[in-house]
Amino acid sequence: MLFASARAEIINGTANFSFKPGGPVFVALKEGMEVECGLLENGRYKISFTVKITKQQYEGTMKKVAKLYTADNKFIGIALVDIPVSSSVAGTYGGVNGPEEYDMEIFGYVTKANIKTGSIPENALETVLKNKAGKLHFDMLKPFLMKQRYEKMDLINKPYRH
Repeated sequence: MLFASARAEIINGTANFSFKPGGPVFVALKEGMEVECGLLENGRYKISFTVKITKQQYEGTMKKVAKLYTADNKFIGIALVDIPVSSSVAGTYGGVNGPEEYDMEIFGYVTKANIKTGSIPENALETVLKNKAGKLHFDMLKPFLMKQRYEKMDLINKPYRH
């Protein structure tokens, strides 16, 4: 399963999400939602995102018009059809010292236009590296890292240990 803290790419506008390229739309994703994004192929990105689900959904189906939320209760979209949990990667955690929680990692496709180009870290980093070729040091990368929320994830100012 992909970790929520690793998500960097951002949905541009309302995105129509399908399970296969050019397939029927299953979910309408909200603008600004963070997703994990794969390589661009034939004008589409394969993406994944995680939603919180109930025990009933975990044991069967997420019903049409179900509102989709992240683990921290951010609204991210709506199911446009019934989605069997078996079509994704469902998981459960907790339960020993607190309530049992359920989530579902959903994989599928959106069009190229549905991902904000500036939110793709590899693109932004490539630009920084090209502009600073030959004289690069950490202070030059720090604005890029902060923009990509690496500071929030506590990855900046960590000493390198080998």
